[in-house]
Amino acid sequence: MDRIYNPVHNDTVTFRTTANESDGAKTVIEIELPPGGRDAEHYHDAFTEHVEVLEGALTIGIDGATRTLRRGNRTSVGRDVPHFFENRTDEPVRFRVEMRPGHRGFEHMLRILYGLARDGAVNDEGRPTKLTHSAALTDLGGTTRTATPTLVRWGMQLLAQLPPVQKTQADLKARYVPDTDA
Repeated sequence: MDRIYNPVHNDTVTFRTTANESDGAKTVIEIELPPGGRDAEHYHDAFTEHVEVLEGALTIGIDGATRTLRRGNRTSVGRDVPHFFENRTDEPVRFRVEMRPGHRGFEHMLRILYGLARDGAVNDEGRPTKLTHSAALTDLGGTTRTATPTLVRWGMQLLAQLPPVQKTQADLKARYVPDTDA
């Protein structure tokens, strides 16, 4: 069991099943989100998420509709559907997210982002402070923030194809992604 911690968001992700372990069928993570914790609204273009609350209460917004899930409640988020997670309570929430199909790039993106956060290389929102780091992660995770303007997203996708940015991506993987998952 592999756990990573993000000191900026104060949350923990535990990898339960990786894409490698499931021959690409799924990625399963468990997230511990502190009171007030949240992620920015985003969508995934490569997988569907299946969410189950294990402890506490999780507020989830899916395509403009917000609801609260409690222990044992489940929901799914399809590809390209905007969504966010938030803990609006005074207690931590723990929930499982199963991605189908599995996505090594998403797993790598999480490891890199949490590593950059531990190293102080992200801003208060948890985004990389270096443009080359942001560009290197653009296509890796199959994840896009809905607040990112289309032209900026396209520009980052173009930058991501440049050899120096591809080298940055390789360097970030070498630093933050375990050899067993590379």
